[in-house]
Amino acid sequence: NVQPFVGHYTSNHAGRSWTTRDGLAGNGATSIAEGPSGDLFVATDPAGISHFSKQGAFLRTYRSASGLTGDTLAAVAVDANRRLWVGGSTGCFRSRTQVDNGAELKFDLVDIPGLPARPDARSLFAEESGVVWIATSRGLARFDNGRWKVFAAKDGLKAEDLESITQREGALWLAYRDAFGLTRLRYDGNHLETEHFTMQNGLTSDEVYALGSCARPCWPAVGRDGQRR
Repeated sequence: NVQPFVGHYTSNHAGRSWTTRDGLAGNGATSIAEGPSGDLFVATDPAGISHFSKQGAFLRTYRSASGLTGDTLAAVAVDANRRLWVGGSTGCFRSRTQVDNGAELKFDLVDIPGLPARPDARSLFAEESGVVWIATSRGLARFDNGRWKVFAAKDGLKAEDLESITQREGALWLAYRDAFGLTRLRYDGNHLETEHFTMQNGLTSDEVYALGSCARPCWPAVGRDGQRR
């Protein structure tokens, strides 16, 4: 069986990998976020956050002693204020201090008004403006300078059990836990505009389980039928 791991590769194709034997919090790497100095934070299953330098050197792992709870951590992001957000099976966490101050990080559970306590926080996206979006099992949450807004089916989402979120060309893209395809979102501060995409208008499968943004045209990870740009 192939064992999960985190790998680091350079432009000359040299590289190495890390597992729990090297200090990685868990062999199931679920999400990676880049810090302001190019360092990396890796969320894992079992729950933990492992920190690597820009050069790929293993630095530190954060677990329950740092305030992170639950069986699995599924998402990680660094916001415009250089604080680390973490999503997992028991909710969303945020570091008390900035990631680049040199101190060991401690995390607090984030209370999201309008959502039940400790929803499954599956995906995070931090905008350069400071806004943080959280795709959860009970709806889409938006954090902006201390203010929260939660979006649900009544706001145009196909469902509230969400899987993944990213941004491209000024629009947010949202995937669902169940087979509902993709939704493109635009928010003007008052109104959420939604546009839905399914097999009826171009996807090869309505099962979309991962999204990522990139400079070139991107491909969502869809069901077994294939991928669609």
